[in-house]
Amino acid sequence: MADSLILSGVKRVLKHTGEDLLLTRPKRGGDTHKIKEWWHGGTGSQYVDCTIFDVTANGQKAKLAVASNGGTSLRIIHDGQLNFEFFGSTNVSRAALFTQELTLIEHYVLPAMSKGKVMTVKPEGTADKPSFEVKAPVKPLAPKPVKKAQKKVLKTVVTNED
Repeated sequence: MADSLILSGVKRVLKHTGEDLLLTRPKRGGDTHKIKEWWHGGTGSQYVDCTIFDVTANGQKAKLAVASNGGTSLRIIHDGQLNFEFFGSTNVSRAALFTQELTLIEHYVLPAMSKGKVMTVKPEGTADKPSFEVKAPVKPLAPKPVKKAQKKVLKTVVTNED
């Protein structure tokens, strides 16, 4: 099922349709999660404030992280298959799709950074995106017609032989 919303700031969700994207709040309190910057490789760790959504798609669960701040505005559209579209990005340059354990699947460089369209990056060694098989509906077999019992007419010939 498709879902869309507008993220305003770090915790305000507007015009939310659907139930596939759910805003999560940090267990430690506050409005944003601190997670390791997924776009930096190598040694050393830097952390970024993020708004995280739990994403549900065909029974699969993932997390969408948006590197957000108080001035962030971003429209997110989810197609129900863990594919996302981002529009109207203001004060936000990156987002990422993670597994439930926060293992990176892929990340998105938004127009503020990419100077054009949204760029999807799949670094080497990241987790695989769950795939969904679209199964064609199986038509039930038509029941076999029941053969009607044929009536057998027995003719009895009566003869008078004496």
